[in-house]
Amino acid sequence: MQRIFTVFSLGLLLLSLSPNLAEGLTLFDYFYNASSGTDPDGQDTVYVVCGSLGGSQQVIQVRMKTDNQDPAYALAAAVMPLRITVDQPGVTLDTTIASTFGGTALAEWELQLVVIQTAGDNPSVFPMTVAIGGVDFDDDELGPGDYLVANLVFSVSGPTNICVDTTSYPLSGPPFVVVLQVATTGSQTIPVVDYTPGWVGECCGPSVPTLTEWGLVAFSILLLGTIAFYLRRRRLQPQY
Repeated sequence: MQRIFTVFSLGLLLLSLSPNLAEGLTLFDYFYNASSGTDPDGQDTVYVVCGSLGGSQQVIQVRMKTDNQDPAYALAAAVMPLRITVDQPGVTLDTTIASTFGGTALAEWELQLVVIQTAGDNPSVFPMTVAIGGVDFDDDELGPGDYLVANLVFSVSGPTNICVDTTSYPLSGPPFVVVLQVATTGSQTIPVVDYTPGWVGECCGPSVPTLTEWGLVAFSILLLGTIAFYLRRRRLQPQY
């Protein structure tokens, strides 16, 4: 029986890594025969959710929603190129596999990747283009559902707004976008099909009062000041 691996990407290539994965194959062997296709059901979506925010750490979740009902189209690979910007210095992205994929739907996949493709792989230089994803070679494919696929964990030196978007930044190698289909035994590879999901980015950071909230604050201060002024005047008035 063959399994289908769906890899989400907008121009992402990891061919420069080319680690041996299984049966003597490399990433090049898997990605070489990609051909374009369509999402088998309704549009799948990758989106960003603001996570926990502390004094020195900020977490942003990357989630993936799929409605592929046919088990043959369960997701068993995903690669997402992200464009990350910040508005303050002193920010560093944790690129360890444990921090990025611990507790996510990709945690049990056999291959996980966090690949910075800008500024000489420096995790403290922004804007940053980074590819995240993984491949499952066992039986941990993702059927219909809404999944946490990665945690972007940032060390921050102060209140910082961090924006995560997708990108078509051309990485090293030819621009493949793939859905991978591989025989379960042997090293035979079969032509594969790709599709690109929808995307919803997000900016996360310290909450800033809205105009309405600021108005309430100003009104409260004005009201307290008026009351204090009135009480003081009453206290200073002569008694007859």
